[in-house]
Amino acid sequence: MEIQELIDWIAKYPWVLFFAIAILPGFGLPNCPALILFGSTMTAAFGVKNAILLAIAAVTVNILWTWWAAAYPFRNFLKKRIDERVSKRFQGRIEMNERNVQTITFLLHITPGVPLFIQNYFPGLHRLTYWKYLLIAIPIQSFYTALIVATSGQIFKVLKGYPVALLVVGIGIWTGITLYRRRRRKSPHACKDSQPY
Repeated sequence: MEIQELIDWIAKYPWVLFFAIAILPGFGLPNCPALILFGSTMTAAFGVKNAILLAIAAVTVNILWTWWAAAYPFRNFLKKRIDERVSKRFQGRIEMNERNVQTITFLLHITPGVPLFIQNYFPGLHRLTYWKYLLIAIPIQSFYTALIVATSGQIFKVLKGYPVALLVVGIGIWTGITLYRRRRRKSPHACKDSQPY
């Protein structure tokens, strides 16, 4: 499939990528590859400003629902999984009160490479005040989203005329590395103290 064919398809069904960004990161899938694809196609179809606004709207939807999912219906299911990767690092050092959870939430959001679902589920699990969570998450994620979408659009201009396979291969490599690192963390032979977030 050529890039122009993908642009035409996205222009016809833009909701596919929108909902992929809004929903799938909540299930552990990395959102950066989807944002790269979003920027590489949507900026050409709708313009940079509109593409950025649409991407921010999709990320905001994800920010809104994941806190509620972690705070209420899936709290027990997620607590062991998320706290094992975040909270245990601070046990014995700081108390998980409102102020400290707010600080950790901020650090999670500004640190590159931390999965979005951890950034959003952690404050929900510890029931950080919703408006405080939104004041942290939305501005920071909007900045990162705008940066990724805008730069992806510029990359698209450079690659114009090349098969979209190049972009798909890049996203595939990104996803493969993420899954490999996740499997290594789950390995019984992996050193627990060296686990990244």
